[in-house]
Amino acid sequence: MQVGRAFGVGILVDKFFLLLLLIYGCLGLLPQAMTLFTIVFIHELAHVLVAWNYGYRVKEIELLPFGGVARIEDLDLASLDPEVEINIALAGPLQNLFLAGVGFVLRHYMVWQESPATFFVHCNLGMAIFNLLPVLPLDGGRIYRAYLVQRMGYKEATERVASYGSRAGILLGLMSLAGLYFSWSSISLFFVSLFIFRAASRERVTAAYVFMRFLTRKQRELREKGLLPVEALMAGESTTLGEVVRRFIPRHYHLVLLLKGEQQIGMFTEGEIINALLKRGFDTTLGEIWQQRH
Repeated sequence: MQVGRAFGVGILVDKFFLLLLLIYGCLGLLPQAMTLFTIVFIHELAHVLVAWNYGYRVKEIELLPFGGVARIEDLDLASLDPEVEINIALAGPLQNLFLAGVGFVLRHYMVWQESPATFFVHCNLGMAIFNLLPVLPLDGGRIYRAYLVQRMGYKEATERVASYGSRAGILLGLMSLAGLYFSWSSISLFFVSLFIFRAASRERVTAAYVFMRFLTRKQRELREKGLLPVEALMAGESTTLGEVVRRFIPRHYHLVLLLKGEQQIGMFTEGEIINALLKRGFDTTLGEIWQQRH
């Protein structure tokens, strides 16, 4: 639900975030709720400012229970560049750590009353630590994916880290239910677990769409940069195109060496693999493409 605009950017609020604010309000904790709202907004604004610095246009910000999503035009393609994704993802948690430090100093020198200052510091520290967990859709998951992308390709890395997110959501949900039963946690933790599970599932679904954009844009990337390092892959005749492109990594051009036993019988360029994939699908084997060529 859109609640306003700032700097020309639409501000949306997730239903779970609204529910969390409502719970705080019903408990007579409206000042704490507004503090949380402000912290989440500034966290997302940090992501936005770094993305702007890279030349990306921000469309909207959605506030979520423990963080948010800055929807930035073509940012899904930026996630294919590990350095860009890491810098944008780190901006939010680093900003939270900075604000926690400011709050701690103000409390220490008694410029700010201890109770609201302590809540402010704890919220920022909690958000920073929570968002650095190595699971999607959290910032730590994006950093971890950027690390894996350089070793196993975008789609496989996304599926792996998103699966961690789904498991984390389930585990956190079970912990929150146990906490509610034994009265050592609040209902808000349960809604956070639902958010993580839902968002991780969404990441896995959209990964295929982003990956196809990545493949179709590779030729343009080569034309724009004029020079890319070559990455060689070796594969047998029974290897499918889907298995091959899963190994494609950003900022490299791939050559696929076709083997029969231990002998090389041919070679495919990345462009040939992508064209065949778009025409014939992920399950087509390299052997079938080779036979068609000859």
